[in-house]
Amino acid sequence: MRNIKDLLQGINIGIAVGLALSENPENTLELYKNIMSASILPSKELTNNYTNFLKEHASEKFKNEDFNTAVLEYLDIFKNADMEPEEYRNTAICLLKLNQKDAAIEFLKKYEECAPNNPEIHKNIGLIYFNMLEDYQMAIEHFEKYVKIVQSDPEIYNVLGHLYSLHHKDKQLKKQLEYFMHAYRLRKNTRLYIRNVIFTLFRLDEYEQVEEFYQKLLKLNPTHSDYYYYGCFLISQNKIAEGYKYLSHRFEKEDGDKSIIPAVLPTEKLWHGEDLTGKTILVHCEQGFGDSILYSRFVKDISKKAKKVYFIVQEELFSLMNNSNLGAEIYSTAFELSRLDYDYFTTTVELAAYQKFTAEKIPYNKGYLRAIPINLTSDNLKIGFAYKGSNLLKSCERDIKDLSELFKLKDCQLYSLQVDGDLTLPDNVIDLGKDFKSFEDTANAIMAMDIIISTDNAILNLAGALGKKTLGVFNRFPEYRWINLCDKKETCWYNSVLAFQNKKQDDWEPTLKRITDYIKEGFL
Repeated sequence: MRNIKDLLQGINIGIAVGLALSENPENTLELYKNIMSASILPSKELTNNYTNFLKEHASEKFKNEDFNTAVLEYLDIFKNADMEPEEYRNTAICLLKLNQKDAAIEFLKKYEECAPNNPEIHKNIGLIYFNMLEDYQMAIEHFEKYVKIVQSDPEIYNVLGHLYSLHHKDKQLKKQLEYFMHAYRLRKNTRLYIRNVIFTLFRLDEYEQVEEFYQKLLKLNPTHSDYYYYGCFLISQNKIAEGYKYLSHRFEKEDGDKSIIPAVLPTEKLWHGEDLTGKTILVHCEQGFGDSILYSRFVKDISKKAKKVYFIVQEELFSLMNNSNLGAEIYSTAFELSRLDYDYFTTTVELAAYQKFTAEKIPYNKGYLRAIPINLTSDNLKIGFAYKGSNLLKSCERDIKDLSELFKLKDCQLYSLQVDGDLTLPDNVIDLGKDFKSFEDTANAIMAMDIIISTDNAILNLAGALGKKTLGVFNRFPEYRWINLCDKKETCWYNSVLAFQNKKQDDWEPTLKRITDYIKEGFL
């Protein structure tokens, strides 16, 4: 009997060794499994042969992203043999690719147990938690274990700063800055690291250091985006004339949305501040509705200097602008511009760059647009409100998600002016915005209100341009043009808009409470 068993094992081993040389690994693997199951007494040599072949095959399938086959083979290895650290990691990745999160985490734990003090293992686990699981806290824990041992890796320090921003928002800014500074000190000529330091210093209100690091950045072959964001920073610091000079780089920005000059406008006629006496200039809208409304004041101003001004605006703004006596001929963007004869052209934002103004002396800040109020029957205090920017905006840092504080107001009538509203409104709130067809409709409704409450959007700009009493709700870090915001004080662009600013980013509830208290004390 013993000789028969030995013979069968010898045959199996011989077949297994021969199959290892096969050019068809799928068939080889299947036959190997059959041999193993048929063996009366599997030898250590046969088991090792099979396991080694399986390990190589699993690794190949993993590299080829055949995660279904790879994970089955890795699990077979796990049941029958010791796994290498890399195999635990690969198994976890396969399981994540197959949406088996809990099982993947168990294999990550086993991967760490292989060598708990190995920094590369912590780095790899951190990358998996960051990129695949989006568990930022666990990613932070493993990356911090890594940098405790390896203190010369700027990329991981930079990732840690980014993770603190994602996970903790603005609650751990100093820790965020610490990691970004580590990355910067290790590789001082890296633009990304300097930009991240600038971003964090700005949110810590360290403006002198922001300027210092911008100067470092602008010595490192700066991009158009670098110049543009520096211009925004300067404007936010009330260095308006200097800041607007840099904003022209928005036409060549490498990241995010960039402004585009309409192709039909000949670049040789671009206005650079030349004398407009006896000349005709075409001013084209740029960016969003709020920008067109805010900068249209300069159209009114320049109409006193030029022979003629053509003002091209979005279709939704056409009737409002056409009825507002801006001193220009108004056309919509649908008009064929080749029919107009002009000496120069510019855009609304570029027009502002050549105007001599300061935050203390912005023209027409008491209002410059006109509208006819609609008839509303309520005898209570009429409050119109808007709570979000355009759906086209990629950033939602202007949007208020919860208006419950506002809805607590008594003895007043609330009207929603939001066109693309997405909040459920109480029954006692009248939704006017759903029926607006143009900004003329919005303006007429605004003029019928006693007070407007709005976040930073086109409606806030429109209310300010109409001279209507407005309570502006601003985030902790507002858009760069809102200079020197101070609670219950007039904004520089509109005297009729009083600022109410979040003390913390996205923390709207306390700000809305201050607004409702202000209304109760002064109007109800």
